[in-house]
Amino acid sequence: MSSERKRWTREELLVALNLYHKLTFGQLHFRNPAIIALAEKLGRSAGSLAMKLNNFASLDPVQQLRGIKGFEAPALWIARFGTSFTRTPLKRLPRVKNAYAYSLRPMPRARLK
Repeated sequence: MSSERKRWTREELLVALNLYHKLTFGQLHFRNPAIIALAEKLGRSAGSLAMKLNNFASLDPVQQLRGIKGFEAPALWIARFGTSFTRTPLKRLPRVKNAYAYSLRPMPRARLK
């Protein structure tokens, strides 16, 4: 991959958010097979996707109640995006499903605890 940063599109963020809602906090790491598979589809590293998922965790009210902070300083735009989507995930489901169609093929199911 090039050393230049690739900006996340809204569609990519929605697909990532879809995966975020399927995983537990402990599964948000770059060795998770679901993260690896989706990262490959998005043309990103598994570490980049895992970091983005942890940015969502830092904005998730459920994780905040548990005292989990994720990364301390997500970018302002991810904060705006994440807050609107993590607080009302069911209202956003049609957008998430449409964005998921953006990916090339179905990703493997995440194993939930």
